[in-house]
Amino acid sequence: MYKYMKSFFPLCQNERGIALLLVLWVITLLALICAEFSSSMRIETAVARNFRDSEQAYYAAEAGINRAIIEIMRTARSAASRTTASADITGLDDLDAEEQADIEYWTAGGAYDIEIDDMTCKVEIADEGNKVDINTFLKDAKKNHELLKQVLRKKIGLEGEEVDIVADSLIDWRDADNNITGVNGAEDDYYKELDPPSLCRNGDIPVVEELLLVRGVDEQVLFGRRGRREQKIELTKEDLDDILSGSVVPVEEDLPVPEDDDEASQQYLGLIDIFSAPPSGFGTGAKVTANGDITLNINTATADQLLLLAGMTPVTAADIVFERRKRLFAGKEDRLPSFKNYFRWKDSITTGSGSRLSQSMLRITAAGCTPDGLVCRRITCTVLFSRTKYLILSWREIN
Repeated sequence: MYKYMKSFFPLCQNERGIALLLVLWVITLLALICAEFSSSMRIETAVARNFRDSEQAYYAAEAGINRAIIEIMRTARSAASRTTASADITGLDDLDAEEQADIEYWTAGGAYDIEIDDMTCKVEIADEGNKVDINTFLKDAKKNHELLKQVLRKKIGLEGEEVDIVADSLIDWRDADNNITGVNGAEDDYYKELDPPSLCRNGDIPVVEELLLVRGVDEQVLFGRRGRREQKIELTKEDLDDILSGSVVPVEEDLPVPEDDDEASQQYLGLIDIFSAPPSGFGTGAKVTANGDITLNINTATADQLLLLAGMTPVTAADIVFERRKRLFAGKEDRLPSFKNYFRWKDSITTGSGSRLSQSMLRITAAGCTPDGLVCRRITCTVLFSRTKYLILSWREIN
């Protein structure tokens, strides 16, 4: 019987292939372990590299802020020479006129590029005095809603019911009562129903960014549309592989830059371009005229702020910023009549010295980036300057 079964199952007695099979399985298991280990190491390396680049970008932005403060203080000390063609610069008498002309003076309304080791940093300086005091304006708007709505229509580009919602809600956010303004306002009862719930400020607004809490105000209304790109919040496997391999190349989007269409120019602006929240008693120089236009100091206004002027186009604003780098405008008739639509916006400008810092409040924004532009960190701060000292009022990292 045993012999019969042995001859019937001859394959069961052949064990010569078992060792090979086991070796193959062990090799496969080891390959999987190595692949997983390699993938984990790649991810950890990419995370570490990204963290390093992020920290370097942050400190590059911080260095840009400090460089701007130093340069602004230096510019203040040589303010007298900036509004005349002559160049008798205090403290620089030993330099000839050509050497003095090569010195770059940092002033409000300018944008400056610097390099810090391998990092790049772009610094923008905005004069908060060229913005309307939000608290004073909303206090007056409670009695005259139409002026606020004109600003929202003409400068922010809001339309229809959205204008009423934002205007009424802004007034309700600041006023001390709990009475709803118009039919579209919002008081505590509205904000308590939100997730998370909140309450109205019912008092002076400390920072303009707080307006994001107001009904109807989103990032587009607050910051404007210019230069704000959609962020990708989900990565596919292909995206992750590209990032880990370092093959991702930043692509600059071609944002529309209208030249002659004033309405198209204005719709890119946001509340933060128009309003500021200065300390009590400080005040600002910008005013809103009866027809909803804004008055500006053309020597300190940024290119975006210049677009608030009726008839101003992005190309003309850029040309004005470039021209005043050579020498600030001494008056309305100093080179300005040669710019497009001058007679439309000349009555809405002043030419107070952009370097005279007896007391000026400036917003400095610095963006530190890696050479490839893949990692950037941005810081914005508000600084109160006098001729001999400065005080940082706010400091915030922005996305």
